[in-house]
Amino acid sequence: MMKMMIFGRSSFKPRLLLVVAAALVAGIVGLLGLQNSFPTGCIMTYMYPTYVPLPAPANTSVSKYGLFLYHEGWKKIDYELKLVQLSGVPVLFIPGNGGSYKQVRSLAAESDRAFNGGPLEESFYQSGVLTNEEGSFEENGIKRVNDIDGKDMNALRKQYYNHLDWFAVDLDGEHSAMDGRILEEHTEYVVQAIHRILDRYKESLEARSKNMANFATLLPKSVILVGHSMGGFVARAAVVHPGLRRHAVQTVVTLSSPHLSPPVATQPSLGYYFSRINWAWRKGYSSRKHPGLRSSLSTLSLSHVVVVSIFGGARDYQVRSKMASLDGLVPSTHGLSIAAPGMLNVWLGMEHQSILWCNQLVVQVSHTLLQMIDQKTGQPFSSPSRRLATFVRSLRSPLPQMLGWMSRSQIPEISQLARKPAVVSPNEDGYSTYSCSNSIKWPDESHEKDLFIETYAVTILAMDGRRRWLDIQKLGSDGRDHFVLVTNLVPCLGIRVHLWPERGSKEGFSVNQRVLEVTKKMVQLPAGPAPRQIEPGRQTEQAPPSGVLFLSSEDLQGFRFITLMVAPRPILSGRPPPAASMAVGQFYKPSEGRHTLPPFWIASTILGHKDVQLVENHPLLVNLTLSLSTGVLPVKMEMKTASCGIRNSVFANEDPGDLEHTTLWSARRGSRETTVAILVDPLCAYNIRMSASLPSAATRFLLVHGLEIAGFAVAILLFTLMQQARAWELDYPVPSVLASMEYNLRLPFPFIYLSMIPLIIYTTLEIANSESTSSFASFVLVSIACYGFATGAVAILATLSQIILYIAASVHFFVKRRCMGWIQRVNAQIPSRVSNQLNVCSSLWVLGSIRSRPLFAVMVLSILLVFFVHPALGLIVVVLVHTCNCYLALYSHQQQNNFMLSSDEALDKQVPLEKVDNGQIASPKPIISFKDAQLEIFNYSHGLLLVHLIAAAMLIPSLVAWGQRLGMDRSLPWFLDASLSFGIILHGFVGSKLDVNTPLVPFPGSPNNDAGLSFVYALAALYSYLAGLALAPYRVFHALAIIGALTTVFRILDRRGRMKGDYSLRRRHFHRH
Repeated sequence: MMKMMIFGRSSFKPRLLLVVAAALVAGIVGLLGLQNSFPTGCIMTYMYPTYVPLPAPANTSVSKYGLFLYHEGWKKIDYELKLVQLSGVPVLFIPGNGGSYKQVRSLAAESDRAFNGGPLEESFYQSGVLTNEEGSFEENGIKRVNDIDGKDMNALRKQYYNHLDWFAVDLDGEHSAMDGRILEEHTEYVVQAIHRILDRYKESLEARSKNMANFATLLPKSVILVGHSMGGFVARAAVVHPGLRRHAVQTVVTLSSPHLSPPVATQPSLGYYFSRINWAWRKGYSSRKHPGLRSSLSTLSLSHVVVVSIFGGARDYQVRSKMASLDGLVPSTHGLSIAAPGMLNVWLGMEHQSILWCNQLVVQVSHTLLQMIDQKTGQPFSSPSRRLATFVRSLRSPLPQMLGWMSRSQIPEISQLARKPAVVSPNEDGYSTYSCSNSIKWPDESHEKDLFIETYAVTILAMDGRRRWLDIQKLGSDGRDHFVLVTNLVPCLGIRVHLWPERGSKEGFSVNQRVLEVTKKMVQLPAGPAPRQIEPGRQTEQAPPSGVLFLSSEDLQGFRFITLMVAPRPILSGRPPPAASMAVGQFYKPSEGRHTLPPFWIASTILGHKDVQLVENHPLLVNLTLSLSTGVLPVKMEMKTASCGIRNSVFANEDPGDLEHTTLWSARRGSRETTVAILVDPLCAYNIRMSASLPSAATRFLLVHGLEIAGFAVAILLFTLMQQARAWELDYPVPSVLASMEYNLRLPFPFIYLSMIPLIIYTTLEIANSESTSSFASFVLVSIACYGFATGAVAILATLSQIILYIAASVHFFVKRRCMGWIQRVNAQIPSRVSNQLNVCSSLWVLGSIRSRPLFAVMVLSILLVFFVHPALGLIVVVLVHTCNCYLALYSHQQQNNFMLSSDEALDKQVPLEKVDNGQIASPKPIISFKDAQLEIFNYSHGLLLVHLIAAAMLIPSLVAWGQRLGMDRSLPWFLDASLSFGIILHGFVGSKLDVNTPLVPFPGSPNNDAGLSFVYALAALYSYLAGLALAPYRVFHALAIIGALTTVFRILDRRGRMKGDYSLRRRHFHRH
């Protein structure tokens, strides 16, 4: 019977039950997926740290934060002497949410090793260059910037020009991701720390030098900021802080930092602070006086600042790639966003914390910062283009450009094949963009050993010193107008590639003058360099390829031959050769290697794995396009050799592994598709097995779309309150929360217009704002899934709370009946003197006022908590009041005879909501029984309880952060949080009953159909829905606060009307039986 009372036959229909079951399964499976750990492949970084505290200036107050200088070494040092010896480039590390200043140790230690050990080994692969968009601010084009940067890199062969001095701020491990005030205080201290660092260099120079004239040239003018997680946002906030000295920060590097929105976007002040900082950055890079003119960029307030955002990729669940992007904040001329899996010498996705100590990434970042130091000044380049070019060259792989994953406007001009002649003969001078250096000398071999290839594919399995000729006109026919070469030989040292207009020889010098070398157009593969051994290994020990060269039909136009020249072993100059030399080239047709997998095919791999077959003589480059984003459904791929004739596979990974480690990924901006590029031996057949993991998919779904679900949950409850308010306006029984939710799921209406209209509005606004939009069908699919999960989660919450309240009311009623006699005997034994004292105390004015108006007293208490302690505490009081109202309503209902039967009948006899929605009023019943009135009070109070419970829960992270600072922080809550919470309190107290309802929107037909509070709830729900789509659930506080303000206005108008004797508003009354 208890189950029937809670649900009722008209409250929990199969639609809602199905949604609840799906949400429950997704939640459980998603939580189980969090337990899965994936190997990152990162190498641990080791160090000998020492942290030197910087004393605060004498004229400043004592701060709870601190500033430290890092020193690498196991020997004990003199702190004061270390500070006096400051002479390097200052770098300030800012920890993230709950982080420690000691997290600087990995970056600082590797920077010290990099400076002492010298630059990395010279690479002969093509490096990243500025694109047309990134180099548009250069007056003479981007080629000049890239060429200058290349010369600087060639000069950095033996030693860097200066070392890095790493500082770190101690922010007391506070949770800056949870509270906007903490974030602002961290920004204030970082600005002070920057000034202290610059002043300390001046003091150190004065202490060790007497030559006062050279101060201006020796002192650093700026500090490089490196921030992790929320520390990266603090760094950006410090740049636009009004108190920061001019040009005190010119370079910002962030590691897994959110930029577009906070990761926990539930506090209004935190979201507003993000918006304010991002608005300042957009304004700093915009020009109102001369829009569109390049010359105006130099006059902007942030024209000197370069920002680099490095994020972990798909494995970082805390800060997603979209949040870490700089798109829309920093123009491409001053900003670079790059994922760790796409970084040179890294190629690994990593978690949120491992990005700080992953040795592959730390080493690459350390060398990049050292390469940015100018030889003349010993400080970073003053030109932002030089700094950005350094980051691009050292961090970004040119593979996306080579594979066609970049738009044509993004492809740099310098990447178009240079047509400057480069001679083959080492005795002649010549140089082109992709030519090997003249310092690399190859022995003059006889051309009698030349081989002429007659097939589309060529295979090289030995360093024989021979040259292979491929006829472009003959082999490139039948649409095979593209050429690809994959090898584990080092370009320039092991292999060289030339394009010939016609066949020539050493004597044909005129022909040689028109030969174009394209060796250094080769791009390094994520597989990494081939392992080298003293003795060549067996064929089964084949090393993975380390480089790939792509030549398009445009690149080959005007040439007749391609030559592949392999060096003999002595050319390695002491370098041990690879385990087994290998190079495979092929003329291919790009369309033959493209395979598109539809969304339903990918989704079906959840039930069981599916295979993709590659038969022999397939293209060397295979592109698999997954029509469903792996951000929604992670996919695992296993690749095995099916057959290979007399040869073993030289490319296939024989062991199953994660797709991220064995192939190349591409996820275009604004696209829901993922492209996987696979390089495999064209002479072998392969079996590609793909499967999707349901726990991983559920975990990814909840973590990626958690903010969207939070906004939808509030919208769903407001839609529920809308149905309840509409039933009151039409004089029908107020439905329960579950009954209203079930009705809102009905197809086709009202589900379509409740869920689809906000999606259409949001998409229209995005298009109007010229923002990139993904596939509308995919966007709708994901949004509807989030809406369904939020509905199920809210239904589960409503059911659990209803069960708890019913059990509490039943227990209370049972105990009161059993103990009534005992309570009467205890009251009779209380001395009259004690009773008189209690009466005297109760007669006091304050206590008397509280006793006469307890609800008003509680409201005042909650308001005081909101404005003077913390808004979450005031909302918790509101939730407790709603809980008491629900509890008392159920208890009053329990006191009636035949409670179980009558309540079930009351739930069952509720008028169908479709009649309420259509306004079909047959016989309104303005007078209802006391039991039914209590049931209606419970239903509406239950809806208010749930929506205000979620609002209070959204402020719990801020409350936790505030509790950490309890006793140290005496500042008042932010006015924005307090004022919005005050509006919610008004809604909770003033609008706790549905009788506060004023007609606002007239409907055709009977005048009794006018919509009042239901229309307000509908607009608030629509706004909350849009807030969820925008990943800004904190905006729901605006909607709830406006509801509170309007209900207060309605209450005032209602009281004025009653004082004037106006009873035009319908009121239902109840009478006791």
